[in-house]
Amino acid sequence: MYRIRLPSGREAEFKTIEELALAVRREDVSRDALIYHRRSDSWVPIERHPYFQGNAEPDDAAEDPPAPEPLPPAPAMPTPPPPRAVERKIELEPVAPTPFPVQPAPPPPMAAARTVPDRTHAPEPPRRGPPPPLPEPALRQEPRPRKSGLLRALARLTVLGGLAAGAWFGWKEWEARRLADVATNPGFAPAPPPSTLIRPEAGDTVAAAPAVARPAARTDPRAPVSAAELIARHAASVDRSRQQLAGEMETIGFPLTFGPGSFASPLGARAGRRRIASALNVIGQFHRRTVLLDQAYGDTAAFQVSRAGWTAAERESWDTRPTLREPYASADLAESLLADADSLLAILGSAPGYTLRGDTLELGDPERTAAWVAQRTRMVERSGPPIDDFDRRPTLHLVRRSLDPDRIPVALP
Repeated sequence: MYRIRLPSGREAEFKTIEELALAVRREDVSRDALIYHRRSDSWVPIERHPYFQGNAEPDDAAEDPPAPEPLPPAPAMPTPPPPRAVERKIELEPVAPTPFPVQPAPPPPMAAARTVPDRTHAPEPPRRGPPPPLPEPALRQEPRPRKSGLLRALARLTVLGGLAAGAWFGWKEWEARRLADVATNPGFAPAPPPSTLIRPEAGDTVAAAPAVARPAARTDPRAPVSAAELIARHAASVDRSRQQLAGEMETIGFPLTFGPGSFASPLGARAGRRRIASALNVIGQFHRRTVLLDQAYGDTAAFQVSRAGWTAAERESWDTRPTLREPYASADLAESLLADADSLLAILGSAPGYTLRGDTLELGDPERTAAWVAQRTRMVERSGPPIDDFDRRPTLHLVRRSLDPDRIPVALP
């Protein structure tokens, strides 16, 4: 195997010396090319190959090229004559010589480590005849560099981004032109409604359109207002918050928590537990709204005292007004009843199966039956009588009305 490096830097391989000679004869391989020498692990000129010198066999030449012949000794240089004496002496001051930096000579490359023999004095070796023509060897093709996956991904992102930006700008341009066309050329006006084209008969009456309720204008909190009027505004705002609470509890279906569907199957019990979780969220939002309303109206009262000039009687009436917040005891009891109801439905939601007959329940498991009886007894004791004062205790009123313990079925042993 012969490895050849062309002047362009490409490499070619030839299995036999005949293939190499044919490539040289066809000028596919010039004499300036290099051949790889395996023993010295270096590239040497192809002209030094023994085949082209004619003094060795092809097989020996592929392994070791011939050693260069030593150069003849250079002729001796004549000794220069001594300088003639100067008739008059010139005395000069001695000057120290300037030292020049001595740089070491660069090492010769490996390809030029061997001395090329001088062909001017050496006899020309006999050349052999041309070898028989052989098929042209295939040169090794260098692999094309492959693009990195990151570069391909970046190119794709760039193209997609350009397309998206072009589509967006095109849509904006189309929208602007459409609006301009509508403004300059509105086109055909819509036809009037059919009722205006038909003449009404005698006795027909046209019903008036219902009036659309417009939202009331928002009151400026910095406008002068009396203490009595501000107290009335505060009470109206809290009452609207209570009505919002009742509407949200109806929306989430909280009155159906202890309905027949919640006790009919484990799936219904799990649905009842989701209603309880939603009710806790709604009640928490109601309490936060009440606190925010108290803070807002308190700030308005402070502004009226400092800027509007409330009298001492007005300040006293505002400070001694009755509180509109739900008592802590009733709010805590409402949340406790919700927690007890959730625990009661959790017993049914995790049961593998049970039987409901009217107001009785057969769980088929002594432990579950005992837990059901204990939880039902706890709810009956904590619920107490129904709550009628919705304005004073709104959350307890809604919870007690929906979670009536009389609706809970009795577990049979």
